[in-house]
Amino acid sequence: MQSEPASGKVESVAALPPVVPPSGRHIVQLFIVPGAIVLGIVVLFLGCFGFWGLFFGTTRPPQEYLADLESSNPDVRWRAANDLAQVIKRDDNLAADPKLGLKLADLLNQALDERDREPRTDQKPTAGNVVQEDKDRKAQRKYIQFLSSCLGNMSVPIGAPVLTRMALKDQGTNDPVATVLRRHAVWVLANHGENRKRFDKVSEDKRQAVRDQLEEVANEGKGQHAQWARLALDGMKGTGELGVIRALDEVQKSEYQKNDGDPFLRRMVAFALTFWEGTPAENTVAEKALYRLSLDDGHGVMVDVSPVD
Repeated sequence: MQSEPASGKVESVAALPPVVPPSGRHIVQLFIVPGAIVLGIVVLFLGCFGFWGLFFGTTRPPQEYLADLESSNPDVRWRAANDLAQVIKRDDNLAADPKLGLKLADLLNQALDERDREPRTDQKPTAGNVVQEDKDRKAQRKYIQFLSSCLGNMSVPIGAPVLTRMALKDQGTNDPVATVLRRHAVWVLANHGENRKRFDKVSEDKRQAVRDQLEEVANEGKGQHAQWARLALDGMKGTGELGVIRALDEVQKSEYQKNDGDPFLRRMVAFALTFWEGTPAENTVAEKALYRLSLDDGHGVMVDVSPVD
């Protein structure tokens, strides 16, 4: 006797809908619409937080960044300095703009002047260089760091005098913020020495235009801009001293003279010196400094300094 299939099973199979391929409307609803929503959110995020130019190239002219750099809002200033540092890093022509370099050097010089007028703390840096700062002082430190990075990314050494000033500042203090800024200045000087090679990547017409602009500023008189332009020209021609090598040498000597000198800063000086080549006299100073640093036992004690004294 044959058994009959259960009626429930027959009904359930018969109730299944037919299998059909998805329509274009279903594909749009499942993939295109959600993708468009996500893309819109990403674009809005990049635009609101200033990251669009970082990934896709800037649409803002340098004048807009410079305007933000002079804002009375410290957060706006340091964020603009951060963004501009990235733009200069990617744009060889902008990195060779002497007018931009002079303006950035002015702003950094002013920021260092403002820092000189602030009260100092003489406490030692805490473990791991954790620095306790209020909001305004933290924003100012970031502004100085990112502004100096802008100058370090320039291929024309127009900001070298201000960067060396930053490296030499507050050497007699244990202010933790000053320690962080000195280290950053030496690091930026190393980058600046390497970025000078980018000048060769621009066209000869552009290079000549840059030299002509520097000559014009240098001939204007005895002002600060004229002095910076003359130093930059002499450094580019190899006929004069920019002062970077001697400043780095002074940094490492001052750290040896302190009882609690910064060994990490001394190592950074050695690193930075390898990126700079100057006049024969400067190169001799660099060689002696590197030799002195090579004898460092890691605690600021030199095994033998007679060859370089």
